[in-house]
Amino acid sequence: MNVLIVDDDKLLIQKIVTGIEWEEIGIKHVFTADNAIQARKILESFPVDILVADIEMPQGNGLELLEWARARHYPVETIILSGYAHFSYAQKVIQYGGRDYLLKPVSNRDLAYVIRSIVQEKENRSPHTGERNDRFALWEKAFMEKELQIPSEILSSCGRNSSYCMELFRNLSNVGQNDADRRLLDFVVQNMIQEFFESRGLILEYAGRVREDAWLALFKQNARLASIEEYTVQMQQCLREVVHLDFCVYLGIPCALCELPADTRRLWRIYQDAVPDDRKFIREADWELRNRTPSFPDFKKLASAMERDIPLVEKELLDCVSSLAQNGVASRANFQALMNQMMPLIEQSLASRNVLRSRIFDEAEFAEKYRLAFLSVSGMTDWISWSFGRLEGYRHVGRKQEYLVDKLKEYIEDHLDSNLSRKELSGIVFLSEDYLSRIFTAATGMSISSYVSSRRIARAQKYLLETGLTVSQVAMRVGFSNFSYFSKIFRDFTGKTPNEYRDSVKNPHPGQTK
Repeated sequence: MNVLIVDDDKLLIQKIVTGIEWEEIGIKHVFTADNAIQARKILESFPVDILVADIEMPQGNGLELLEWARARHYPVETIILSGYAHFSYAQKVIQYGGRDYLLKPVSNRDLAYVIRSIVQEKENRSPHTGERNDRFALWEKAFMEKELQIPSEILSSCGRNSSYCMELFRNLSNVGQNDADRRLLDFVVQNMIQEFFESRGLILEYAGRVREDAWLALFKQNARLASIEEYTVQMQQCLREVVHLDFCVYLGIPCALCELPADTRRLWRIYQDAVPDDRKFIREADWELRNRTPSFPDFKKLASAMERDIPLVEKELLDCVSSLAQNGVASRANFQALMNQMMPLIEQSLASRNVLRSRIFDEAEFAEKYRLAFLSVSGMTDWISWSFGRLEGYRHVGRKQEYLVDKLKEYIEDHLDSNLSRKELSGIVFLSEDYLSRIFTAATGMSISSYVSSRRIARAQKYLLETGLTVSQVAMRVGFSNFSYFSKIFRDFTGKTPNEYRDSVKNPHPGQTK
């Protein structure tokens, strides 16, 4: 086997090359490069089995080099070197990709141990790794088509009656990603799926992204279904911990290869229609048996109750969602039917009070919560609690602007050490952020953020004069976690730094003696 060492520290490369008995650990050739461009040329020209790369180098870092190699299907295992112990995300990328992450300064003994482990692992693997990569490419092309057609090369190379199983891992989180982030996420998820299932004795046919928000794993069925469910729940938890995204899993029914196209169509219908519960785990076997008839409350009674008892209406709706989930009919279609009945209740409540929706609901937040309501049972319950809770809260607060502003000032004064964002404060008086900003500015002549800052600085001045607290302690007590930012704002308001202010007040005539 061959190894490539990439690091801009030439002394480190020399130390590694001369300090390890390569033949003893199964390495025939050792290539070296001091930047990513040189490393790419070597990878293009020579067979490299193991890549040892620094995380930070000129002309591209180690992870980018690894991503480049993976995109070209180079069968290379990678060890990342880094001087940053806090680089935990990269550490997990490597860990779950079946590679390793070593902190500099790395000893030759530790590096040799890791390389020897990889050599032994590769020697114990099937000799058909290259064939497996080719099969991945065939499956990827097939799954990207509108209708799945099993590639003839695969049909001819395996038993038609072999049992296969599919799983979809769907990202429920709403995150904006640039191309680099998306490629890295693809790399992490695909490698985690591959490593996780193969380490449990499942022969993976394919793992990769098949939709904007979904990855698919296709594997041969050689374990009890209950075991696969257990593995899948563990895999789901690993994904959440590593990439910090919420995933729903759709587990297909084991089927013969010839039945795979039909099963794929069923799984995609479930993907489009099913709304996951708190487990966020849906079995095709259960879904196919579900009764599709939902039971909704009497919305005429709820409409009449809206004027006198909004909490009662909210409870009825939450109970309805819970019942849909328990009876296995929490589908997008049924949630849409429920939403179509709920929206008139909200509009009715607003109209009866002659209140514009924008006064109570922030449009961006309204739209986002509405979107999430169709992705999970918890999303729908959150939507109901948020929207009807706002209606009820607004019904109880005073309608006069003076009352609302005074209530807000009182809250600010009591919570100067807390988060006092516009979103947080709007929830106190059940108004949208924009509407609250307008009435607060009209009443005080200041924006909310300026008013909060002025009250925090006033409280800080009091602490500086009347206590022995350090400046950093004062900053924390008035809601500033960043000391430099606190000093800047304090100077903006008073013309002095906190220390200068304390000294000038306690000793107003420096240089004079009694």
